[in-house]
Amino acid sequence: TAPVGAIFMEDSFDTPASGWPVQDATTWSAQYADGRYRLTLNGQSSAGVSVPVPATDYRLSVDVILGEQGDAGVIMLFREPATFYQIAVRRDGTYALQRLEGDQVTNIEDWTASAALRQGAGVANRLRIERTGPSIRLFANDQLLTEFTPPAEPLTNRYGFTITSPTEQGEAQFDNLLGERISGP
Repeated sequence: TAPVGAIFMEDSFDTPASGWPVQDATTWSAQYADGRYRLTLNGQSSAGVSVPVPATDYRLSVDVILGEQGDAGVIMLFREPATFYQIAVRRDGTYALQRLEGDQVTNIEDWTASAALRQGAGVANRLRIERTGPSIRLFANDQLLTEFTPPAEPLTNRYGFTITSPTEQGEAQFDNLLGERISGP
């Protein structure tokens, strides 16, 4: 097993060779562009991509940059067929902790203002997830936003990016991904 502090995921999104999905559909796309990973909506309300996390207890961080439309965030913990948790941010400096099950969105923590979040389009917010055992801690720009423990259910460690928009239009970019193991095997 990798030692504590070992980096298991690091990506500057300079090249598609790093392995994140590339998709160019009529209503959404996922692509590498200008040294970042970009999700775009053009006719559907949400899209997301995720990859397995090869650690049980971990710290994952990424810069999230919102465009002029859409909310975006980070996916964590997954259960088949299409259930996951996410921390999402908006340009107005608010965040929500949500559980998505198919098309149903349940706010675990409703949209909440935080001084930790930078406001505006084109502004980077560094989101961090720390999982230790069943406990999850969520940070923005190195400040704790919230903590939660999901209900006991068979969840797999996955991590990814998401975008949502009620207008079915939007764009978000992701950059400087870092994943580290934070405890033993």
